[in-house]
Amino acid sequence: MNQMNDILKAFDEALEASSRWPRLLKALDLGPTNVTPHLVNEALKRHGFAKALDEGAAPGSSDDAWFAVAERVVGRRDASVDEVIARLRVQRP
Repeated sequence: MNQMNDILKAFDEALEASSRWPRLLKALDLGPTNVTPHLVNEALKRHGFAKALDEGAAPGSSDDAWFAVAERVVGRRDASVDEVIARLRVQRP
């Protein structure tokens, strides 16, 4: 039974990670294509948050960018997608 729980937890974590950016972009009213750090930062500003992404840095992993956004919006790098989206909805322009 413990092995089954580990498998289910792995699936849950994979689903969480794969849904981060599509859900974030929708909450920020951004389309799924041609998204730049500048556009994400501008959308965050419209929601009342300071910029989270370094617009001049070389592209890093999308995980690094996600953690920066989560920390800016919720205050924790390990915040779930649901927590980030809920906070953005509260701060809606």
